[in-house]
Amino acid sequence: MKRNIYLILLSVLIFSCQTPNTVQIDDSEWSGTISASDERNAIMNSFTDAYENKDTEAALAIFSEDAVFHVNDAELTPKDVVNAFMTGHEYYDDIKNIDRTTTTMFYNNGEIYTNYWYTWNGTNKKTGKKKIKVQKGVFSYFTFKYKYKIMKKILLLMCLLGIALPYYHLINFLILNDGSMEGFWTEIFSSHPVSMISMDLTVAATTFLIFLIYKNRKDKLNIMKYIISLFLVGFSLALPLYLYDNYDKN
Repeated sequence: MKRNIYLILLSVLIFSCQTPNTVQIDDSEWSGTISASDERNAIMNSFTDAYENKDTEAALAIFSEDAVFHVNDAELTPKDVVNAFMTGHEYYDDIKNIDRTTTTMFYNNGEIYTNYWYTWNGTNKKTGKKKIKVQKGVFSYFTFKYKYKIMKKILLLMCLLGIALPYYHLINFLILNDGSMEGFWTEIFSSHPVSMISMDLTVAATTFLIFLIYKNRKDKLNIMKYIISLFLVGFSLALPLYLYDNYDKN
């Protein structure tokens, strides 16, 4: 009896080791997470709705004017792509994309792809026969690239302002005090409102410093330039500089 129990326990142990009960997700470059509810899915579906309804204006409104589509080795404008889609209505009536499945994939390297599967239906204008074709398409990362460029420009502008504005006031203080820093620290705590702003920035900058040290130890992030920015200029430069460098990765 004991021998049978041991055999059963051994079998269970071996089976448990061979059959993991959870999916292992790694942190490699092309691993990541997938979402069926991301807002980009709705954008993809709105493009399909415009295509079905032969609504060229609604389809074009989804994209910025300088968006670029890469189809094989060709670069196309939004107008080129939308016109190509709408050409189908010249040969087919009642075009529909049914059985839609739309998901957005967020890769660890910062790439974002919205994937789209569907069944294409249309009635041939010449023969009157209905055609059904299962399609697999990828409406991908380039749709969101323009947003990244705009945000990066904004963050770069914040870096420049983060240097110019604090140093403007520092230089004026030094001019009024004949190049001396005497009285500088007492003035930043000269009243409760000013002290409130000083404490707010002190806590924020300290929190960011702790975060940088954590990222350095956890992810081996080189934080030297952020530390230098924090102490030579201030939080106004260090934070936008960090966001600028790491925006695409997030």
